[in-house]
Amino acid sequence: MSRAPKYAAPVPKYCLLDLKVAADDQAARFFKKQGCTEIHTFGDVKLILGYIASAFAFTDFYFTWKKDFQKVKHITLICVSSYFVLTGLLFLWMTFVVGKTCYQGVTANKEGHFKMSSVHILDEGYQPIYKITVEYSPSVSGPPITHKAEASIPFASFVDDLGRISIATFDEQLAQIVNKVRPTKKDQ
Repeated sequence: MSRAPKYAAPVPKYCLLDLKVAADDQAARFFKKQGCTEIHTFGDVKLILGYIASAFAFTDFYFTWKKDFQKVKHITLICVSSYFVLTGLLFLWMTFVVGKTCYQGVTANKEGHFKMSSVHILDEGYQPIYKITVEYSPSVSGPPITHKAEASIPFASFVDDLGRISIATFDEQLAQIVNKVRPTKKDQ
């Protein structure tokens, strides 16, 4: 019989980026426990663009290593230009399409679609805050309706002194936000 862990793996509690990434990972686990299936489109596009750009870089390396540069300078021009364009596309994809989105998924019975965005900020008292936005869109026919809720949660409320995320506390706080956006049967 497996026992669910009480805490997530520890992270350096003074590094906001590490805390945010750990919280984002825990949010994905929360949605999985709720029966949601993650949509990996954002990651897939990043991987495809990155692998193709790397293939061009490797091609350029291979030809310039095996042959004289003067004979392959046209290949180098094509490879370098392609690499530049692909990494530019990757930057634009990450900036304008993915943005701050850390989770996208559909519910178990395909009745709706969740999207979660997050940022980490410091308030006026230098208190680290995990600011999240959860959106829920029903997958039913008709006009597209998006329910949205935002929350600012202090990291101190779910991260202990050792840098471990309390899974129960985090899941409870995230569940409150998700319940605000998911309509009940009488609302539909």
